Amino acid sequence: MANERVMAIVGAGHAGGRAAQALRQAGWRGRIVLVG
Repeated sequence: MANERVMAIVGAGHAGGRAAQALRQAGWRGRIVLVG
């Protein structure tokens, strides 16, 4: 697990949720962390 890819999104509001959704739709398979 040391090579697991992680994307941190600062801002857990509507824009942060949409950013996470866009990442998944674009094929991001790593972990997504919303901060805020």
